[in-house]
Amino acid sequence: MKSIRRNLTIWLLGGLSLILVAAGAGIYVAVRTSLIKAVDAEMAVDMQLLRNLGKAESEPSFAGKGFPKGIGKGPGKGPSRRVPADRKFLNKIPAYDDLESGSFYQSWDGDGKLDEKSASLGERNLPKIERTTPDPTFAFDQLDNGTPVRLLSFKVAPGGKGRPKGDRRRPENGTTIVIARDMEATEKTLSTLLGGLIAVGFVAGLGTFALVGTAVNRGLKPLRGLGTKTREINSNSLDFRFDDGGAPAELLPVYDRLNDLLARIESSFERERRFSSDLAHEMRTPVAELKTMAEVALQWPEKADTSTHQESLDIAQQLESMIENLLALARWESGELSLRPEQVSLKEAAEKSWEPHAKKAEERNLEVEFDVTDEAALRTDPGMLRHIFDNLFSNAVEYTNEGGRIEVEAQGDRFEITNSANGITEEEVGQFFDRCWRRDPSRSDSAEHSGLGLSLARACAKALDLSLSARLEDSKIRFSLFPEEKMSPASS
Repeated sequence: MKSIRRNLTIWLLGGLSLILVAAGAGIYVAVRTSLIKAVDAEMAVDMQLLRNLGKAESEPSFAGKGFPKGIGKGPGKGPSRRVPADRKFLNKIPAYDDLESGSFYQSWDGDGKLDEKSASLGERNLPKIERTTPDPTFAFDQLDNGTPVRLLSFKVAPGGKGRPKGDRRRPENGTTIVIARDMEATEKTLSTLLGGLIAVGFVAGLGTFALVGTAVNRGLKPLRGLGTKTREINSNSLDFRFDDGGAPAELLPVYDRLNDLLARIESSFERERRFSSDLAHEMRTPVAELKTMAEVALQWPEKADTSTHQESLDIAQQLESMIENLLALARWESGELSLRPEQVSLKEAAEKSWEPHAKKAEERNLEVEFDVTDEAALRTDPGMLRHIFDNLFSNAVEYTNEGGRIEVEAQGDRFEITNSANGITEEEVGQFFDRCWRRDPSRSDSAEHSGLGLSLARACAKALDLSLSARLEDSKIRFSLFPEEKMSPASS
């Protein structure tokens, strides 16, 4: 039970721990991704603005005299100006001059020389990310003082009107611009979030450990009770049955199987008790007879004659036969056999097994009919099959009423013997294969029948993977022998 509890606890805690770790990691990644996307979106807006300023800066400027007629005038206004070429980008984005803004800017001209940087950088510099195309690039890096930043690098290609004719400047000759955002606050937020997730996970882990332990203990309580009740069962209390009232639904199949097992064990014990009682009764009479005859022979030795010795020999042979049958039954039921299977003709085997019983059947005026086809056959051990046939024929000849009828049939691999029921009831049919059971309540002293024949026949059949059954049909008893895989409810 400790092993089950430990394994359940380990598996549950392991699974819940994985779930908590996965959930925490998912939350952390989602929040981090969201914060970085927000920063990237802000920098993308600034990038677009700087690109537009770059285009405006590259256009011609006109001031004062010589201002072209009709250009740049508006109603009631004097001449207006384009953005002068000597004006810097940052004049339009004052946030980069705020030392507390956390926004940085730096640019390099087409020759790679420092062109401009934001006042917020002070003496620090942003790393230059070389690009050969105008496509923007995001990256993480640090300033000279170790401040973590998110970078966006892009190029502004020279262009616009006013270029000298033939001046074909390439994009790589444009201005390289790097803008950045201070990520220290974001990193602190993420660190705080991570610490919170770890703390919550730790507390949740402790709570889960306590809850899982309690749940497992409570869940296994019915099993402990089941084990306690099972331990109290012994050979004197096999009639005990587990009450499944109030039992967990998961244990109901276990209760059912245990009750079925107890029923089978009780039936087996009862059968063994009955067998022991029957065996003692069967052996008591011949032993008492031998004892009496021995005492008489000792008391009056001169009166001993041949008939006395013959009677003693018959009793000894009866005991020997009973003992041999019991030993054979024990061997066959335990599977201690060496089988030699071969294709056996049921017709030939049945005819040979019937020969020793034909004379007694004639003496009792029994009508016998054989309906066994030549094709009927079984692959089995011929010696054990004949032993089954011998016991079935002996039982039929012995217990069929005087002048009754015996029918022997075989087709394919199925063999059947039917004889008159002679008043046999359904309850008695169910006891046919019990050891030492005989219908006669007076327990006759027949040396030929000790009530073991049908038990031996069924044990042999089981060893051969055959099914031997008996049923009552129209005041007749039908014994059926056939391979187990062909067993049907009607013949069980």
